[in-house]
Amino acid sequence: CALGMALVVQGAVAYLGDVQSWGRPSVWKQLDPLLASTLFLAFGPWLGARSLLGHFVVPRSTLSLWLAGCALALFAKAKAAQASRRAAPRLEEMLAWHTLWHALPFLAVFCILDLAFMLTFAGSEFARA
Repeated sequence: CALGMALVVQGAVAYLGDVQSWGRPSVWKQLDPLLASTLFLAFGPWLGARSLLGHFVVPRSTLSLWLAGCALALFAKAKAAQASRRAAPRLEEMLAWHTLWHALPFLAVFCILDLAFMLTFAGSEFARA
C-alpha cells in the first residue's frame, strides 16, 4: 500500500516537474529528482536485497524482473544525464532515455499486481518461489 501511494505521489510530482514546468524554473524540478531518488533507493535495490537476504519471500521470477528493471532504469538515468550534459545537448536522446527511466514505476505496478494475483487467485503463498 505504501509503495502504491508513493508511486502516485511521485507520478504527480514528475508530471509537474517534467511537463507542467517545461522550460521554466520550478520547485517541482528540484523536488522530482529528490523524491524519485529516495523512492528508488527505498523500493528499488533495497527491496531486492531484503528479499535475497530472506526478510520476505518473493517469487524468483518477479524478483529477477524487478532487479533487471532497476538496473535498466539506472542505466537509462545515467544515459539521460550524459546526453543533457554534452556541449551540444541532444534533446531527443535525453528525452528517450529519460522516458525509459520513467518506465520503472510501471514495472513496479506490474510486479505488485502480479504478486496480488498470485496471492488472491492462484492461492500461492510463494511456497514454490
